[in-house]
Amino acid sequence: MRFIIGCILLLISSGQLLSQSIERLPFEPFPNHTAGIIYASTFSKDMNEVYFVKRGGQWGRTAERSTIYFSKKEAGNWTTPVVASFSGEFSDNAPHLSPNERTLYFTSNRGNTQADIWKVEKDEKGDWGSPIRLDDNINSTGREYSPKLTNNGDLYFASDREGGFGQGDIYVAKKTANGFAVPQNLGSVINTASGEWNLCIGRDGKILIVEASGRAENKSSYGDLYISFKEDGRWSAPQNMKELNTTGSDLYPELVENQKYLYYASSDSLASPNVNIHKVRIRSLLRKYRNSANYN
Repeated sequence: MRFIIGCILLLISSGQLLSQSIERLPFEPFPNHTAGIIYASTFSKDMNEVYFVKRGGQWGRTAERSTIYFSKKEAGNWTTPVVASFSGEFSDNAPHLSPNERTLYFTSNRGNTQADIWKVEKDEKGDWGSPIRLDDNINSTGREYSPKLTNNGDLYFASDREGGFGQGDIYVAKKTANGFAVPQNLGSVINTASGEWNLCIGRDGKILIVEASGRAENKSSYGDLYISFKEDGRWSAPQNMKELNTTGSDLYPELVENQKYLYYASSDSLASPNVNIHKVRIRSLLRKYRNSANYN
């Protein structure tokens, strides 16, 4: 009897933990944003600096210029976000601070009608230099999305280049002594005949969260978040993160604080013209999905 009661209490406790893990917390640098389009955050390791994207118009209806903003924490409070020194003239998206925080990668249509991957580097004074387009080893005649680096320097990104499985696929370009190797498609376990778009990759390269569209499990006709784990060189079948996904767009995931929290953007419903950044405690969800991972 005691054993049965103990099991019941454990199940209740686990349910409470899972419920707590999906509570949406405010995006601290911009907590009162109830209207507008705000997405794609990237934080410094100490969580005292953040870059994110803001644009006008209505999500899914207009394509106004997107701009990268910056805010930092001073005396416990976030400063009013300002346009990053390298942004504001072109449509810039998907900022990502490298592990050493000396380089910031992003996508931009500057110099091109299609989005390519660019980077800016800090000088000796800590100021960002001029944007540099990554070479044609990485960029293609198609569009590139969502560049992310692991601790060992491998570059993950999405692209709708020719030769993929569908509308958009996830690729990895391994770090070499001279830059990056030729990008490799992650294969049919991750990519499908529909679309895989923006992503986050764990710093150790073993957790992948990606926005995917057109899958049968999707709550939204736009895109849902899916998670996969890497074990012995194999990726598990992506699992729909049902606790987070809505009938709108759910996208631009970002794991922070040693994978304790996940930031992601959501429009909540197809009828909503707005996109906001949300923060959730993620560890209990990571345990749940890791335990149910299928490596086929």
